Amino acid sequence: MFTAPLSKLAFYLHIFAWSFRCLLAAPSSSVKCVTEWAYNSVGQSPCLVAAYLQAICFDGRYTIPQLTNGTTYSGPVTDNGCQCNSVVYSLVSACADCQAQQFIKWTDWGKTCQTAFVNAFPYTIPPQTAIPGWAYINMTNLGSFDVPKAQSLAVLNTPESTGPGYIFGTPTPGGGSSTSVSTSALISASSGPDTVSTPKQSHMTPAIWSIIGAVIGGIVVMLLIASYFSPGVGAAKDV
Repeated sequence: MFTAPLSKLAFYLHIFAWSFRCLLAAPSSSVKCVTEWAYNSVGQSPCLVAAYLQAICFDGRYTIPQLTNGTTYSGPVTDNGCQCNSVVYSLVSACADCQAQQFIKWTDWGKTCQTAFVNAFPYTIPPQTAIPGWAYINMTNLGSFDVPKAQSLAVLNTPESTGPGYIFGTPTPGGGSSTSVSTSALISASSGPDTVSTPKQSHMTPAIWSIIGAVIGGIVVMLLIASYFSPGVGAAKDV
């Protein structure tokens, strides 16, 4: 007698659960930095900013965990533009440094990259974040992330870079000219501390679609539930 209505309700609950999962898929980081200079103007740590940028190549899902003593973040596992660039390398290195942990050299970071972008991020910046100006330090001659130089740029309030639809204010263009280099010229350095591996690459989908999907899904669920409980729906027919 109640099979059809219950089946409909189960379907609606399934849609709601899917929408909630989409919302949880947003980039995240549990890291609490002990230094303040590395945060951007909207209070995001370099770890969270790096998660937003890398999520573009991982279906909108990317989490940067807290490091334990004696570990550091590894470089890309696969060749992908979201990670094979000096901007994300600088952010991830700052993320390790703000936990009082070590970070790997730029040459080690790009070992699996056929092409590495220097002084640029090759994709559109997600609207939920802003890249600090210090993240555009040119790695060509440095070889490794320069913490004092980055900190000095942060103190000078070097302009941030944001993408179209920036939700915290007026978008600003990228902070550096795009330069790509073949990583065949990069020499692998000696092994360092144990590393925390990054997830394998998936196909590219901007992180914003996860949030849009959750919002649309929530609206659909509300409409369906409203129609389910509206007068006349599921009512018994007169014989």
